[in-house]
Amino acid sequence: MVTHLKPISMALFPPASCPRLIVKIGSALLVDANGGVRRDWLKRIAADIAERLSRPRLLASVQNERVILGLPTRRVVRPPVDFAQRRRPVDGVDEMTAQLEEETAIRLIINESRDEADAACRWAQEWVDRLKGRGRHRASLRAERLLAECLLVVGRAAEAKQLFGAVLARCADLGMVRFPLDGGEQLLSLIAEIRNDHQTGRSESATPQVPMSYLDRLLGAAGRTTTG
Repeated sequence: MVTHLKPISMALFPPASCPRLIVKIGSALLVDANGGVRRDWLKRIAADIAERLSRPRLLASVQNERVILGLPTRRVVRPPVDFAQRRRPVDGVDEMTAQLEEETAIRLIINESRDEADAACRWAQEWVDRLKGRGRHRASLRAERLLAECLLVVGRAAEAKQLFGAVLARCADLGMVRFPLDGGEQLLSLIAEIRNDHQTGRSESATPQVPMSYLDRLLGAAGRTTTG
């Protein structure tokens, strides 16, 4: 049984000669010994394909997930852009790509250099302000989710709870479960804190009220147990 794939040689399949790349992955490769989906491995395959095809938005998305999930990489992950050199998107698709690239850069900053976390907060706030009132609701939620994490990192926990509580309230209305969880471990812990505050009556009056059943659903989907 094949359990892994060797890296594809660029010499064998130069991108210029591959206008279409078809990858067939057998079912035996999709799951581990316990029957779980090998998500990390699949994301690395997706990253290789995105890089080979030079699809900026796909590559930006995969790199962003790598950083959020802390996945191992064959290369050192560097910020794809810095604040001083951020670009002005030329259209809607390019703006999606720019948001992903800049989120990745912001996350690398708060993960690796707490001294620059305040600057990361200002950068994240810029995206919240840019998207406000433009009708790009999911992009706005993404920007606010990132800003909440930045606020948490710099010790502004009350503001982080208030902002992320608003994100959770909207996600609850829309029945979105994966989106809050896809923000990473720190936000998962924040969900648990918000639930605990609700349960014990310690929620700030300014924090949006999120249904307890929804918070339990999120934590259950993440494999965390709740009491009470």
